[in-house]
Amino acid sequence: LAKNIFVWSNRQKAYWEKIGAESSSIVVLGQPRSDLFYKKEANSLKNYFKEDLPLIVFFSYHDDAYINPIRNLNKKDPYSWVDMKSSSHEILSRMSKKYSDKFNFVIKTHPQQIDLTSLQKKYNSDNLKVIGGSSISNELIQKSRLIIGFQTTIIIEALYLNKNVIYTYWSDSIKDLENDLLPFHKASCIKIAREVEKFESMLDDFLHEPVDFYFGVDEVLKKDGFVEEYIFQPDGNCCNRFFKYIDNL
Repeated sequence: LAKNIFVWSNRQKAYWEKIGAESSSIVVLGQPRSDLFYKKEANSLKNYFKEDLPLIVFFSYHDDAYINPIRNLNKKDPYSWVDMKSSSHEILSRMSKKYSDKFNFVIKTHPQQIDLTSLQKKYNSDNLKVIGGSSISNELIQKSRLIIGFQTTIIIEALYLNKNVIYTYWSDSIKDLENDLLPFHKASCIKIAREVEKFESMLDDFLHEPVDFYFGVDEVLKKDGFVEEYIFQPDGNCCNRFFKYIDNL
């Protein structure tokens, strides 16, 4: 194995140690892209909306995101998140109409999501836009009033930035696949929607009276520990640490 291994997080360090790497050879530097949160915010959203309203962002995903293909071998009805994803889109669309004068809504697709074009045709109004690509993600996180998602590392970044987060978690496939998923359903300081009706009411309540979700001190400490597992010291100096270490070598 390599004499020097650079990793993002303590979670990755534990993985390398598990497969035989010497602990002394592993350096935890943090996630390089976390430095981008310390750059001046861009303002590309002005190209999408007529009015500058508070922003609600749903991070969409592949129908089979994080589903091991082996799970679907010889399965008559393959595991999929399509029902949960579609209902999330529809609820967001309804809410965008109901609160058209109060919020802007974004359905942000994964950079490789194949249904981008069809979603853009289906969901498009003055205050609801479907946006693809990857360059705008940081801006969306920074400017959002509420972030909604499922199985995306955006959730971790949103927690680090103390954003309001709703995690969708009601698909029929979850029961069998829960142990294969990133454990965001166990994270603190997140609102978990375990039923589609609960998600709609939770979102409606927030939009009706947009007060930040409140969590106690213990929950915040648990949240910070959870974030630290995945993103080490997101303080804007990750790249500086990397180059300093390389210089030392």
